Amino acid sequence: MLMPNWKKSRRLVKRAAKPIWKRGAKPFAKRVAKPIWKNAAKPLVKEAAKQLIETAQTARQESKDREQLPQTQGETIEAQAKTCDFWDCDAPIRSAYVLCYKHYGELQGGLIDKCPGCGRSKHRQYERCLSCNDTPQRRPYAAPERQHPYRPEHSEAWEKRDAAADHFFVYILKLDEGKFYAGQTRELRERLSEHKDGRVESTKGRHPKLVWYGLLPTRKEAASTEVSLKKLIDSNPREVRRMVISFRDLVRELEYD
Repeated sequence: MLMPNWKKSRRLVKRAAKPIWKRGAKPFAKRVAKPIWKNAAKPLVKEAAKQLIETAQTARQESKDREQLPQTQGETIEAQAKTCDFWDCDAPIRSAYVLCYKHYGELQGGLIDKCPGCGRSKHRQYERCLSCNDTPQRRPYAAPERQHPYRPEHSEAWEKRDAAADHFFVYILKLDEGKFYAGQTRELRERLSEHKDGRVESTKGRHPKLVWYGLLPTRKEAASTEVSLKKLIDSNPREVRRMVISFRDLVRELEYD
């Protein structure tokens, strides 16, 4: 059986169908489709296009009005927060995201947590981010502990030289406005020089003057006597004056003044 010549058959069909389409089918299709387009489809298309144009114009106008309005604090923060939350990463991200792709993967792997200092993301192996470590931290103010008025003076630096000392001084100084100050020391002359030069906070600027002193064999006894004198100065200053007057009379009697 011989195979048909398809190309020749296609040309014959096309040649026979063309006058039929031009003379019969095409005019018939125009006559049928034109009233359908004019009466139904065209008004619907125009109405849909008009609605799309109005919607676009409304959206454009709302956008312009929003740009002209002043930004609130929340909108400003949201606009500034469109970068990665990692402490040293400024990669831009979408407004709905918190981290960039790289650091989000590290977060999923459990390698990132929040910095207790600034609240931004950091690597879990560090206690704080580098930015917070470089910022000096304010220490809470702690009021200096006030020394009790009857607490004896003491320093560990004294102990080494106290072992070689055979006596200690307890003394009373007279200050401005007739007030008294009691203390104890191993070296009386050095201590009086410190009072005179204003190196002792309790007597600084108050013109201290030695009016009484006594000798004791140990530092412990001298410290105990110092506390007793301080209590006496507060409770019975007249008795302290009697001690000072008696000491002055003794010095004059012995012609040591």
